[in-house]
Amino acid sequence: MKNCERLANLALAEQLHEDNKAVAPEVATSSTIASLSDSTGILYLASLITKTSVLPKW
Repeated sequence: MKNCERLANLALAEQLHEDNKAVAPEVATSSTIASLSDSTGILYLASLITKTSVLPKW
């Protein structure tokens, strides 16, 4: 779960850096992802990674 949190935060930070905006109030945390079902959390994480072009090095 920590890897999911790191990837989500990395993707969010990358997007915020590209948009040159202040930190969004809704930050992807492990609790946010854990509150979703497993499939939804993974799809959410995948959409963040795809949107920001941050690919994990697996």
